[in-house]
Amino acid sequence: MNICILFLIHSVNALSLYDAVAGPIIENTLKLRYKTSGPQIREEICEEKDKCYLIYDMLGYIGYEVFGVDLNFSLGYSAVLLKTPQDYNENFYDVSTWMPHKERMSFDPYPFAICDAFFWSGAIPRKANERMYDITIIGLGGGDFSNYYDSHYPHLNITVVELSPTVAYVARKWFNVTESDRYRVKVQEGVSYLEGLRNDGKQMDGVLLDATYNSMNARYVSPVEDFLKYSSLKLLSQVIKRNGVLVSNVVVGKKSSNSKKALLEIVELFQKFFAYVELAEMSSFNSVLIARHEPFLHKRKADLYPKVIPFHYIHI
Repeated sequence: MNICILFLIHSVNALSLYDAVAGPIIENTLKLRYKTSGPQIREEICEEKDKCYLIYDMLGYIGYEVFGVDLNFSLGYSAVLLKTPQDYNENFYDVSTWMPHKERMSFDPYPFAICDAFFWSGAIPRKANERMYDITIIGLGGGDFSNYYDSHYPHLNITVVELSPTVAYVARKWFNVTESDRYRVKVQEGVSYLEGLRNDGKQMDGVLLDATYNSMNARYVSPVEDFLKYSSLKLLSQVIKRNGVLVSNVVVGKKSSNSKKALLEIVELFQKFFAYVELAEMSSFNSVLIARHEPFLHKRKADLYPKVIPFHYIHI
């Protein structure tokens, strides 16, 4: 069976909000709970005979130390931090009531790098000005990217396109994806949505491509094959404004014998449709590809979190 796991993570680091006495007591109690019982399955949803989604909650640290779970049997699809309650009372340890932390992302440096690329590329200002900026995210997962944008950047008009109605249901129920007049989720095939934009003459300030297979058994896990076709890349280049930006998650799968070569090939492919393409290889298995019709705003490549996130650029 093909299993996708969506993680709700209790961050011990968030307990620093408490005083020096209460913090360690809470931390040790949570550790004991997860060491004894392991992560808790909150819901299991199967949309096909061979494809199911498991929603877990578990205890996590920066560095992704996890108690009582083996992450090797399946691909973790999405992970979202849970917000530590402010009131320490008799219901504190009922973690099923803890809400997802929309303002924060999981511990891996990759989410911060890919979300920030809209801004450091020069396509979208970090601070609000006189107009709204239209962005499309293809691939919802647990909604960590879209929730983060919604919480911190009120000048972004956010549309998320998700192929699976099950993923959309899970994101709304478990991951606090709450739609509004500037934040919406559309259940639709991504290429079809982009074709609609082109046919209507609409263009985006930014597109974040996070369409991902739920198995490593592919040459590229992300983007999925449909978005690596010439017709799809041409379509992406048409629906992004002249001064806009395309940001893509890139993951090389097990069917590639040479990951460095595979990364170079995907850069060369995007260069056929965008004049300026850069790719940052992160410390995790994710890489971040950034493509524009116009030059990047930053003056040097190390401006992408130079002291916080370990990464290096692929030499092209």
